[in-house]
Amino acid sequence: MKFGIIDTEARSMTRWECADLEEAKMLARMNKNVDFGTILPVPSPDGVGISIVVYEFGLYAPVDQIKYFSINKRLFAGNAVLYGYDYEGCTVDLPQTPLEIEYYENFEAVTRGVSRGVVVQPSISVNGVVKWRWPQPGPESTMKLVRERDGYKL
Repeated sequence: MKFGIIDTEARSMTRWECADLEEAKMLARMNKNVDFGTILPVPSPDGVGISIVVYEFGLYAPVDQIKYFSINKRLFAGNAVLYGYDYEGCTVDLPQTPLEIEYYENFEAVTRGVSRGVVVQPSISVNGVVKWRWPQPGPESTMKLVRERDGYKL
């Protein structure tokens, strides 16, 4: 199956033939603590959508210890895997759909991108009230995992 491997150090996305998602995550040098998201929904019953796998707390990691990229103006942190999925949710080859991927050298480059409107600043809101906005630290229980389990120096 064809997967896209995003390497933030190399600032590239390459397509790889992998047996499964686990092999693709290994190629991307990702740990087991991941989260899944949708980049492009399935447009029709015969279409293919695109999903992403990222480090679950990437946006909480210290800004000087992780690299960033955006797809379609959405910010992500660390390496990632892209894959296709069909209308029933089954994993399929990553389609050739062009994606707008922007790589950022550092925190300052991301903030310039936010200022220019190239990337949307991530936030979490509840009932219209912003509870968190990047690059603020996450909740203490999450930051403990980032520090102790995932090895970031806070």
